[in-house]
Amino acid sequence: NAVETVGFMALEPAAGMWNGKPYEAQNTAAMVGGDFTTVSFDTLFSYPPHLIASLATYVGTDNSHLRYQNLAVHSVELKVEEDTTVDTELMHTDEGVSYLAMDGQGPLDALTFFPNTTTQSHILNVTDSGTIRSLQVTLDIYHTQLDELDVFLESPTGTVVELFTGVGADGKHLKNTTFDNESPISISSGQAPFTGIFAPEGSLLDFRGETATGNWALHITDDTANDKIGALHGWTLRFDTDPSPAGNLTYDDQLDVDDIDLLFANLGSSTPMYDVDHDLDTDIDDIHHLVVNLMGKKLGDTDLDNDVDITDFHRLVSHFDPLGTNAFHSWQNGNFNGDSFVDITDFNVIAQNYAPLGYTAISPDDLATAPDTFIVTHRRHAMSSSTATPASKSMTESPPSKHDPVDRVPLSNHMSEVDSLHFRRNRRPDRA
Repeated sequence: NAVETVGFMALEPAAGMWNGKPYEAQNTAAMVGGDFTTVSFDTLFSYPPHLIASLATYVGTDNSHLRYQNLAVHSVELKVEEDTTVDTELMHTDEGVSYLAMDGQGPLDALTFFPNTTTQSHILNVTDSGTIRSLQVTLDIYHTQLDELDVFLESPTGTVVELFTGVGADGKHLKNTTFDNESPISISSGQAPFTGIFAPEGSLLDFRGETATGNWALHITDDTANDKIGALHGWTLRFDTDPSPAGNLTYDDQLDVDDIDLLFANLGSSTPMYDVDHDLDTDIDDIHHLVVNLMGKKLGDTDLDNDVDITDFHRLVSHFDPLGTNAFHSWQNGNFNGDSFVDITDFNVIAQNYAPLGYTAISPDDLATAPDTFIVTHRRHAMSSSTATPASKSMTESPPSKHDPVDRVPLSNHMSEVDSLHFRRNRRPDRA
């Protein structure tokens, strides 16, 4: 025969989704012979799937082909049938079969291999809104020599963060590998093949304070010209964003004294959600930012009714506790700095902010609605999860303006940290 060109598709045995279509690619044991044999699918399809199947072994030497019947959502019947070129009998010994079963219609995206010494950029448009507190990036990358890759994330506003460059020595692949700044293990100290959670070589905190909305780019460079190959199977971004409205730490859709008290109980915490002024710590400045800038209130207004009057004074006097005898003093008790006392410092706050006829409420500066947590996934291949590239830009939050000394009262003996809240979209802490 003359030399022919052969087209083929290679898939790893797996089941999953490919462009939103359920699929299954498998190899059977040597079980399909001259009589119809039922092959069961691991996937339960909605409709009888499209089926591509062929002989995967060469046990019997006579020319033969594969036939099927009774294709259903859960199985198909297959048999091997010989032709009569060599002899007249049609029976054949058992063979293994490879098959691809897929539901749905429409085009399928194939993998694009990384070009040598060239950067390949993958773009994901994020439509969800929110101010980023933290994010995780999960990658599935196939490559036969991982240390040839340099991988960076870029935000819609142009901040670029290094995930890794030249790691893994001559090892292969990242499978469901998550990058998280909180991980104690750096990707540079891990071993390929990578799987699990690692800290990136750059800092994902560079994205903090940016909006999640827009085009995020994942830049992948294969920096060596050789016969080593690789491709991106998929990538996913997980965003943790500010509560809605900003400062709503209890996730009850309103700003009130409960948010202030929860902040009191978490002064000194390293949990990002309590750092409402985005300066990388949780301290008295966060109390001021929450009360004055986000709630539009004055220190000393125990009932948050836009005046500091005799009612607020009576609340403080009835809970006056300069020795810290009681376990906890809330904002409504006249505790304005989150410490363990209701004392002269708190009295001075009321005295100097006293406004019995009311004060002009400060307009809250950040009450935009934002989702709490959302995940954006970009799927390139059926057998892989995807990771959206985070886009980031360095944002520097202006420090709190210098205010009247009465608004900056000293902090001492603050409450011990309570368990951090875990928050998800549309979930309140008391409904976790």
